[in-house]
Amino acid sequence: MGNNSRGNFIGHSGFVWWIGVVEDRMDPLNLGRCRVRIQGLHSKDKNSIPTNTLPWAQPLFSINGSTSTPSTLKEGDFVMGFFMDGNGTQFPIIMGMFHGIPEDNPDREIGFNDPRTDAQLKAAPRKPALMQYNEDGSGMVLSEYPSANTYPNRINQPTTSRLARNEDIANTVIGIKNRTLYTEQGPDGANVWSEPASPYNTKYPYNQVISTESGHYFELDDTPGYERVHLYHRSGTFVETHPNGSQVEKIVKDKYTIIMKDDKVSILGSCSLTVQGSSTVYIVGDSNVTVDGDYNITVGGNMNINVAGTLTQKGKTINLN
Repeated sequence: MGNNSRGNFIGHSGFVWWIGVVEDRMDPLNLGRCRVRIQGLHSKDKNSIPTNTLPWAQPLFSINGSTSTPSTLKEGDFVMGFFMDGNGTQFPIIMGMFHGIPEDNPDREIGFNDPRTDAQLKAAPRKPALMQYNEDGSGMVLSEYPSANTYPNRINQPTTSRLARNEDIANTVIGIKNRTLYTEQGPDGANVWSEPASPYNTKYPYNQVISTESGHYFELDDTPGYERVHLYHRSGTFVETHPNGSQVEKIVKDKYTIIMKDDKVSILGSCSLTVQGSSTVYIVGDSNVTVDGDYNITVGGNMNINVAGTLTQKGKTINLN
């Protein structure tokens, strides 16, 4: 088997673990590494140990997950890991992070806190401050905070998502959606149909939530009786599947659909289509419309029919007024 190297392998000196706080995630190698200030090893005095002198810690990823995105850690996250070189303490590996309930606002002047400067916070992602629809139908308007906040940014609250905890929901994207429901009106001004509200009614711990700093959300909710799948973009565009299998799709700007071959659509119920602007249909081949019942066309202005070939009208009775 070759030379006996027992006692010389990495880890032979024992498992040396640590806990610490992420202070920098801008890895120049784009590998997801973070600078971590480790409790008991590094002082909180940033004059003696500045953030830029902390060692880069390599995250340990699950083999079942995607390897295309290196890390979701951010400044201020509380993490745990081990030293690959044991007591040498020079090669830290991040195994995971802790959620908690912060009691104090971050103080970037001392260690074990989010150290980002005003300029860094201004350049960082941040959630929208206000979302509202344009009255001209041009979509949702976002106004943003001038900069991001240091993390954690909610004191005396768990760092887990409010959508997972079902707390203060009125101030989450669920509240925003339910305050901006759309109602379609018919030609006579009567309501034709309305966008249904989100059936959100999460019970912890059944809702798995992924949220990002700029305001994207992905929910896989297993709450009995309220099972949902919800993908939400910070602009207000979303698709949500309800517990009964209904699906709501809302696009606050333009939509483009390109189908490179056939498209078959079957609607077993009724269909209502309203176009507030103009509509253009161009068919390169033939067009065939079959209506088993009545076919009614109401035109408020002029109606023009141009036929390059023969125009044929056939009916049991034809009335022209």
